[in-house]
Amino acid sequence: MKAVRGAEISLDTLNAAPINDLPLEQRLNIADDRRLFTVFEAIKSGYTLQKINNITKIDMWFLAKLKKLADFEHDIAVNGM
Repeated sequence: MKAVRGAEISLDTLNAAPINDLPLEQRLNIADDRRLFTVFEAIKSGYTLQKINNITKIDMWFLAKLKKLADFEHDIAVNGM
C-alpha cells in the first residue's frame, strides 16, 4: 500500500477502475503499470491464485499477500469495524 501511495497516481487503494474495456482475463495478460490493480480486481472477482499465477507468472507468495488484503477489505465491508 505504501508503494501505491508513493507512486503519485492519486490513489491510496488497490481498487482502481480499469483503463480499458478489455475483459479481465485479457487485462491480466498485459504487463503494464496497472497490472497490480488488475490482479487485485481478479482476486476480488473470484479468480483463484493459481489461475492468476498461470496467467501472470506472479509469485504465489505475493498473490497470497494481495488475497489477504482483499479478504480483510471484504471482512470490513461485511462486518464493519
